[in-house]
Amino acid sequence: MNDMELVLVGVIVFYAVFFFIYPSWRRWEIERERVRHPERTPAAGVVGAIDEVFHPNAYQAKLIWEAQQELPVPAPDADGTRPDLDSGRVRIDLGTRAR
Repeated sequence: MNDMELVLVGVIVFYAVFFFIYPSWRRWEIERERVRHPERTPAAGVVGAIDEVFHPNAYQAKLIWEAQQELPVPAPDADGTRPDLDSGRVRIDLGTRAR
């Protein structure tokens, strides 16, 4: 076999393997994405654009919900306690007193 025949055989083997493996790999990839992000759908972008125009409250609520999903948990203080952010009052003590 000369080099051209080897290249031709390699290309044929590549495409044969590609057409048999790619569809199952793609189905696995789509299923994995659906399990990891169940709230996302292919039409979500279209619905979001329509909601932004015709139902802005729903669009804003969706944006707020997405932002809240990414908020970090408050870090503990130096003494190991978490700050009480739910009481509505936050006291900042710098440890210095005015003289």
